[in-house]
Amino acid sequence: MLCAKECIVALYRTHIFQILRSTLTGYNGKDLTSIKINPYTVGTADHMAYITLRAGLHLIAFFFHSRQFRKVAVSSGDDWPEDQVYPTDIAFTLDKRLYIADKDGNLYVTASMNTANDTEIKSNYLGTLLDQPRGLITDEKGYLYYIIPRFGAVVRWNPTRTLNAEGHDVLKFHTDSIIQILFGVRGSVWIAMEKMLTMRDHCLRIMYHFSNNAIL
Repeated sequence: MLCAKECIVALYRTHIFQILRSTLTGYNGKDLTSIKINPYTVGTADHMAYITLRAGLHLIAFFFHSRQFRKVAVSSGDDWPEDQVYPTDIAFTLDKRLYIADKDGNLYVTASMNTANDTEIKSNYLGTLLDQPRGLITDEKGYLYYIIPRFGAVVRWNPTRTLNAEGHDVLKFHTDSIIQILFGVRGSVWIAMEKMLTMRDHCLRIMYHFSNNAIL
C-alpha cells in the first residue's frame, strides 16, 4: 500500500502484521498517485513495483528486497508527440511490457521488458485514449481497462483493435467517484467507489465473467 510517503507491506489475516516499511523522501504525499507491483518479478531477487507521480516527471522503482527507490525516466522512440514521456499511470501487459499513459491521455508501450538496472525505459507511441485516464489495469486476455474521471466512466480497450472510440467498450457510468478497477473470481470485474454504496461496501460488480462477457 502507498501511505503518504511510505511504502508499507503488510500481511492481513485476523490482525494486521507489518513486514516492511520504507520512507520515500523528497516528495509530498499528495504527489504520489499509485503503486503497481510488477507481477513478473514476484519471488525473485528483483521483486519490485513502480510508483507514479501526479506531475508525471518520471517513474519511481521500489525494490522490496533492498528497500531502495530509484528514479526511472521514460522516453519515446517516436518523433511525435515528444521524446520525453511524462507517465501518470501504468499497467503491465501479458508479454511482460508496460502500458504507459501521460497526463494528456497519450498511450505508450515499452519496446521490451525493462530490467532492474534500467534508469530509463524506451517506449513507442500507440495513440490517444478517450480522455485523461486513471487506474490502468489489464485482464488475463490482455484487454486494457481504465477510468475516465471526468465522465465517471469505466472503459475497456481490446489491443487487437484500433485505439479510437470504436475500439473501446464503455462498461459503466456512475455519478459517484470511481477510484479503482478490480478483478474477481472467474474474471468478474468490479469497481471501488470513493463513497459507500451500502453499509460497509464500497464495491460494485459491473461484469460477471469472461466466458459470457456479460456487462451489467
